[in-house]
Amino acid sequence: MCVLLVFRRIFVPDMAAIAAVSRSEEEVENLERIVNASPELSVLERDLGLHRAIAKATHNLIYIIMLNFFNKLFMDFGYLYFDRPENQERSTQFHADILAAIAAGDAARSRTVMDEVLAFAENQIRGFI
Repeated sequence: MCVLLVFRRIFVPDMAAIAAVSRSEEEVENLERIVNASPELSVLERDLGLHRAIAKATHNLIYIIMLNFFNKLFMDFGYLYFDRPENQERSTQFHADILAAIAAGDAARSRTVMDEVLAFAENQIRGFI
Protein backbone atom coordinates (compact mmCIF):
# COMPACT_ATOMS: atom_id res chain seq x y z
CA MET A 1 0.00 0.00 0.00
CA CYS A 2 2.87 2.41 0.76
CA VAL A 3 4.14 2.11 -2.81
CA LEU A 4 0.69 3.05 -4.08
CA LEU A 5 0.64 6.13 -1.88
CA VAL A 6 4.02 7.21 -3.25
CA PHE A 7 2.89 6.67 -6.84
CA ARG A 8 -0.32 8.57 -6.14
CA ARG A 9 1.72 11.44 -4.72
CA ILE A 10 3.65 11.69 -8.01
CA PHE A 11 0.73 11.17 -10.36
CA VAL A 12 -2.19 13.14 -8.90
CA PRO A 13 -0.60 16.60 -8.43
CA ASP A 14 0.36 16.59 -12.12
CA MET A 15 -3.21 15.62 -12.94
CA ALA A 16 -4.45 18.71 -11.05
CA ALA A 17 -1.94 20.97 -12.80
CA ILE A 18 -2.96 19.72 -16.23
CA ALA A 19 -6.64 20.07 -15.38
CA ALA A 20 -6.07 23.71 -14.42
CA VAL A 21 -4.88 24.58 -17.91
CA SER A 22 -7.07 22.14 -19.88
CA ARG A 23 -10.45 22.54 -18.18
CA SER A 24 -13.47 24.09 -19.81
CA GLU A 25 -15.90 26.46 -18.11
CA GLU A 26 -18.43 23.62 -18.05
CA GLU A 27 -15.92 21.47 -16.19
CA VAL A 28 -15.32 24.26 -13.66
CA GLU A 29 -19.09 24.43 -13.14
CA ASN A 30 -19.12 20.67 -12.56
CA LEU A 31 -16.34 21.01 -9.97
CA GLU A 32 -18.38 23.73 -8.25
CA ARG A 33 -21.44 21.46 -8.15
CA ILE A 34 -19.40 18.69 -6.56
CA VAL A 35 -17.72 20.94 -3.99
CA ASN A 36 -21.05 22.49 -3.06
CA ALA A 37 -22.92 19.16 -3.12
CA SER A 38 -25.72 18.63 -0.72
CA PRO A 39 -24.93 17.35 2.78
CA GLU A 40 -26.38 13.91 2.06
CA LEU A 41 -23.15 13.12 0.21
CA SER A 42 -20.32 12.11 2.49
CA VAL A 43 -16.97 13.89 2.31
CA LEU A 44 -15.56 10.67 0.82
CA GLU A 45 -18.20 10.68 -1.94
CA ARG A 46 -17.51 14.35 -2.71
CA ASP A 47 -13.78 13.68 -2.70
CA LEU A 48 -14.08 10.78 -5.13
CA GLY A 49 -16.37 12.81 -7.39
CA LEU A 50 -14.02 15.79 -7.30
CA HIS A 51 -10.98 13.72 -8.22
CA ARG A 52 -12.94 12.05 -11.01
CA ALA A 53 -13.98 15.45 -12.38
CA ILE A 54 -10.39 16.70 -12.19
CA ALA A 55 -9.20 13.64 -14.12
CA LYS A 56 -11.82 14.26 -16.81
CA ALA A 57 -10.79 17.91 -17.03
CA THR A 58 -7.30 16.82 -18.13
CA HIS A 59 -8.83 15.42 -21.34
CA ASN A 60 -6.38 12.54 -21.01
CA LEU A 61 -7.76 9.02 -20.77
CA ILE A 62 -4.69 7.77 -18.87
CA TYR A 63 -5.51 10.00 -15.89
CA ILE A 64 -9.08 8.71 -15.82
CA ILE A 65 -7.97 5.07 -15.97
CA MET A 66 -5.31 5.50 -13.29
CA LEU A 67 -7.64 7.42 -11.02
CA ASN A 68 -10.26 4.68 -11.34
CA PHE A 69 -7.66 2.29 -9.93
CA PHE A 70 -7.02 4.55 -6.92
CA ASN A 71 -10.73 5.15 -6.40
CA LYS A 72 -11.36 1.42 -6.01
CA LEU A 73 -8.68 1.36 -3.32
CA PHE A 74 -10.24 4.36 -1.60
CA MET A 75 -13.66 2.75 -1.59
CA ASP A 76 -12.14 -0.13 0.39
CA PHE A 77 -9.82 1.84 2.68
CA GLY A 78 -11.11 5.42 2.65
CA TYR A 79 -12.69 5.02 6.06
CA LEU A 80 -9.17 4.97 7.56
CA TYR A 81 -8.90 8.63 6.65
CA PHE A 82 -12.45 9.92 6.32
CA ASP A 83 -13.86 8.55 9.58
CA ARG A 84 -11.89 11.16 11.52
CA PRO A 85 -13.64 14.56 11.79
CA GLU A 86 -10.39 16.53 11.51
CA ASN A 87 -9.63 14.77 8.23
CA GLN A 88 -13.11 15.50 6.90
CA GLU A 89 -12.57 19.16 7.77
CA ARG A 90 -9.18 19.17 6.02
CA SER A 91 -10.69 17.56 2.92
CA THR A 92 -13.54 20.06 2.83
CA GLN A 93 -10.97 22.88 2.86
CA PHE A 94 -8.98 21.08 0.17
CA HIS A 95 -12.09 20.89 -2.02
CA ALA A 96 -12.52 24.68 -1.85
CA ASP A 97 -8.80 25.31 -2.43
CA ILE A 98 -8.43 22.99 -5.43
CA LEU A 99 -11.61 24.39 -6.98
CA ALA A 100 -10.25 27.93 -6.68
CA ALA A 101 -6.87 26.98 -8.16
CA ILE A 102 -8.31 25.06 -11.10
CA ALA A 103 -10.99 27.69 -11.78
CA ALA A 104 -8.23 30.33 -11.89
CA GLY A 105 -6.27 28.21 -14.36
CA ASP A 106 -3.32 28.22 -11.95
CA ALA A 107 -1.38 25.01 -12.67
CA ALA A 108 1.35 25.64 -10.08
CA ARG A 109 -1.15 26.35 -7.30
CA SER A 110 -3.27 23.34 -8.31
CA ARG A 111 -0.22 21.09 -8.11
CA THR A 112 0.75 22.52 -4.70
CA VAL A 113 -2.74 22.24 -3.22
CA MET A 114 -3.03 18.64 -4.38
CA ASP A 115 0.44 17.72 -3.15
CA GLU A 116 -0.19 19.24 0.28
CA VAL A 117 -3.46 17.39 0.84
CA LEU A 118 -1.97 14.11 -0.37
CA ALA A 119 0.96 14.54 2.03
CA PHE A 120 -1.46 15.24 4.87
CA ALA A 121 -3.63 12.22 4.01
CA GLU A 122 -0.60 9.99 3.60
CA ASN A 123 0.66 10.95 7.06
CA GLN A 124 -2.76 10.26 8.56
CA ILE A 125 -3.06 6.86 6.87
CA ARG A 126 0.48 5.73 7.74
CA GLY A 127 -0.62 5.38 11.34
CA PHE A 128 -2.96 2.57 10.28
CA ILE A 129 -0.62 0.56 8.04
